[in-house]
Amino acid sequence: MVPIMSLWLPVLLSAVIVFVVSSIVHMVLPFHKGDWKRLPNEDAVQEALRRLSIPPGDYLAPRPSSRQGMKDPEFIAKMNAGPVLIMTVKPGGPPSMGKSLGLWFGYLILVGVFAAYVSGRALAPGTRYPEVFRFAGCTAFLGYSLALLQNSIWYSRNWGATLRSVADGLLYGLLTAGTFGWLWPRGNSRVSKERSMIVDKAPAAAVLAAYLLTSATAAAAAAKDPFVGTWKLNVDKSKFEGGTPPKSSVVTVTSAGDNKRRLVVHTVPASGPELTTESTAADDGKDYPMKGSPTVDTVSVIRIDERTIERRDKKNGQAVATLRATVSADGKTMTVVQRGALPQGQTYTNTLLYDRQSQR
Repeated sequence: MVPIMSLWLPVLLSAVIVFVVSSIVHMVLPFHKGDWKRLPNEDAVQEALRRLSIPPGDYLAPRPSSRQGMKDPEFIAKMNAGPVLIMTVKPGGPPSMGKSLGLWFGYLILVGVFAAYVSGRALAPGTRYPEVFRFAGCTAFLGYSLALLQNSIWYSRNWGATLRSVADGLLYGLLTAGTFGWLWPRGNSRVSKERSMIVDKAPAAAVLAAYLLTSATAAAAAAKDPFVGTWKLNVDKSKFEGGTPPKSSVVTVTSAGDNKRRLVVHTVPASGPELTTESTAADDGKDYPMKGSPTVDTVSVIRIDERTIERRDKKNGQAVATLRATVSADGKTMTVVQRGALPQGQTYTNTLLYDRQSQR
């Protein structure tokens, strides 16, 4: 038998490794791209739901008042008429992954603890790698995957999405198994070999864990905001109705903390001095100051979807232009549709195409 406390290192390191790999699977690879479908008329649906002021929570519609109510003709008629909804309503606000990432890492630790408990009760120090791999991997796979099947069995979750998540769990279980097999305490002689294991392997494993966790956290922070990076205006592919096209324009977007985004735009106009504007704003619809612009003094930003935001430019409290920016699915281009009015009162629409130069 091996005490759980003697297995703290494989528990921690396996959690870090799975954290990194899961970030790659969900944020870099297209494996889960089809898990969620987009509503045919998303804006209209959101507007209709917004008017109802539905508080955050889990909902079923239609929902019978009791088990006997499932036989009620009115309920059956609603079911037949459809649509049948099983939905979760979340609070509005800018997207933030910090809390979810923290809970996810805690969950990985919990799965590792159960793998350590089962393996530690079943195996002795010095057990061969394949045996440790089998016990730890099987336990971790159970913790990561099997309960997911209930979502499709009872709640009509797409089977493809569920099975892809089960496949994720298999991968995570194999990684956990390999980590436990590598760091399993060796057999006893005159000195406790689990202590020897910690002395021999802890420094390298701890450094590896810290490096992987730091890298994954940084990657997750960048991946959650596709706008972060440096973008250069492709003048030839852009269309201008209002004003003269500039010689060049470079947009630099960085994360500014508190779910805010810092935007610096350096423009070389066709004639006249170069112009640099700067603003820092969250996707909350509130007004934030803009520096360096002769025509705009405040901006407000809202999030439309994962890859689209809309900004409203104002001067002295009056809206002067709106800009809707959308990053392509591959993250290589950003299209900005700018709508406003010329001094003569004529409206215009500019379509600006930017090419990504770097991720930061």
